[in-house]
Amino acid sequence: MGYAFGGSSIKKDKTIKKVANKQKQEKENKKLGLKKGKTYTKAQLAAKKRIAAGKTIADVKAENEKAMRDRARKRNADFKKARKEKLKVKSKIKSRYSNPRKK
Repeated sequence: MGYAFGGSSIKKDKTIKKVANKQKQEKENKKLGLKKGKTYTKAQLAAKKRIAAGKTIADVKAENEKAMRDRARKRNADFKKARKEKLKVKSKIKSRYSNPRKK
């Protein structure tokens, strides 16, 4: 007899997913050349992945800088757009001091 609302099938699905994830992780570890039973720091894992991808530190640094500049460029464009919208709203409101000065 199973659980109410099919609980046993949910457990089986989770177990299948865990096994699949573990197999995928083991395949990636083998590709990276990681040893079983040894723990690696985040930096070591990043270096292993970089080396496995065939990239140099300069390549990764250039990619990171390009991505940073692209994000900054987008933020700046959004800022300029928001500023224009804000100015449009302000220009619609007439100020009581908007009379031109006489010379």
